[in-house]
Amino acid sequence: MRSRISALATPHSSVTTRRSFISSITATSLALAAGFAARSASADGGQVGYITVQGAELFVHPSNLSAILYMDEGTPVDVLFGPYEGLYQIRYYGTDGWVWADYLSLNGYAAPAGDVGGGGEEAPVYDGAAVYADEHWIDVDRSNGLVRLMVGDQEVNSFWASLGFDSSDYGFYATAIGTYYVYGFQQSLHYTAFADAYISDWVAFDPERYNGFHSYSKDADGNILPNGGGRTGGCVALAPGDIDQLFDFAQMDMRIEIHW
Repeated sequence: MRSRISALATPHSSVTTRRSFISSITATSLALAAGFAARSASADGGQVGYITVQGAELFVHPSNLSAILYMDEGTPVDVLFGPYEGLYQIRYYGTDGWVWADYLSLNGYAAPAGDVGGGGEEAPVYDGAAVYADEHWIDVDRSNGLVRLMVGDQEVNSFWASLGFDSSDYGFYATAIGTYYVYGFQQSLHYTAFADAYISDWVAFDPERYNGFHSYSKDADGNILPNGGGRTGGCVALAPGDIDQLFDFAQMDMRIEIHW
């Protein structure tokens, strides 16, 4: 099974409140890389940068500037990619996202922004609901609860899911209509105080509502609870086996389409 970066959220299971998402982030110390050598101010795998502005936003993707969280000035981050469209992909306390070059320092200097509007390195760019020949993505049909794993326009697997109890298009507790991108994972069984239950195989995609895919609600031993597959507060809950396959299929920045 491929390794995943753990989302720093405590996801919900059935009907829960999720407004405490950011407060659930654990204050974790990040060790600086020993023997860090001076490099040119561009993104190299494993390079360390520093956040230069208090409250700088960590975005989902260059094509989706929804804030995942807000970062502290002076925090060291892993620089993964960039520049692209004036942004860099970074890892902040285990969460991957994108930050404006203006808010990032490399080797003691301001990070170059590249040529905004197409300069810098090439990055995957998604255009709404466009389907690319080899793109792996996930389709969620709210009209019937069907989740489909897609490669291009071909379905490779499908599952029935439990969705949000809110039937509106964009409600906070709805599995809201729109295009999203995966931004975090947590595979292990973990407790959520909001539902007073355990879940696993968390795949985060909606930072505004803190929605994601996850298992049915479980007890501390990993057993499915009575009504553990019931309606959620907006997340997409899948049965055992189904959620395992979706978790293995999902990748960081993968596109998610939710529609009627």
